Amino acid sequence: MKRREFLALLGAALYSCSSEKSPTGNQEELDAVFSGGSSDISAVVADQFDRVYSLAQNPGSEAIFGLEDTSGDMQTLRLSMSSVGPASYLHPVMRVGSKTAHMVFGWGTLAPTVKLVDSSGNELASASKIPSGFMETVAKESGLIIKERANMDLDSFLVYGISLAAGALAIWLGAKILGMVVAAAAFVAFNALLIGVVLAAIGALEPAVRWVLDQFNISTDDVESFFNKGVGWISELVRFIGDGIQQGYST
Repeated sequence: MKRREFLALLGAALYSCSSEKSPTGNQEELDAVFSGGSSDISAVVADQFDRVYSLAQNPGSEAIFGLEDTSGDMQTLRLSMSSVGPASYLHPVMRVGSKTAHMVFGWGTLAPTVKLVDSSGNELASASKIPSGFMETVAKESGLIIKERANMDLDSFLVYGISLAAGALAIWLGAKILGMVVAAAAFVAFNALLIGVVLAAIGALEPAVRWVLDQFNISTDDVESFFNKGVGWISELVRFIGDGIQQGYST
């Protein structure tokens, strides 16, 4: 497939969202399903803090999420937490089919970035592969100045991090998963990453992790508050990120 055709498919798939729900087509029990419009998906997202925190408290355990694709079927994402492999602090490990990706912090020009790597630390997807228009559109839509990373407050950093996570997940998952579903998965995974950083605390030596801890003095209560901001707030964030992905990949 030519690059232009791939990007066209990716942009269309990521920004469209069907309100119809379909059976998963497999027999395993799903812990949560991301399907429908932004309000439907966001209501499910808002209910995931306890599940994500439990994963961090029990490394190796997993949650199984259903991700609606463009045909109305469900793809299965398995989420767990690990402190081995590419990062020594607790971080999310995601498995879809035969693919596995670790979500970790990297270091950008002024502040951390978010990337997906394999078990050896080789990059699978990151902000460097996301078209420049993506983050600018998210910033404009959300009203947050997320380009000035060194001066971000915690809410801005949340939008920044989830946006980067969504962009990386869009690349890694491919064009088949719906855009709002990608944003929902990114919200859950990025907050799992923050919980891992909080639990790493004093033992964390990586520059990106130390920056997050020193800049925001973040706690698990802060992470829980993100889930408690309400369905409306999360729904708007999902839409902002969807717009950003559409604009970024349509160029």
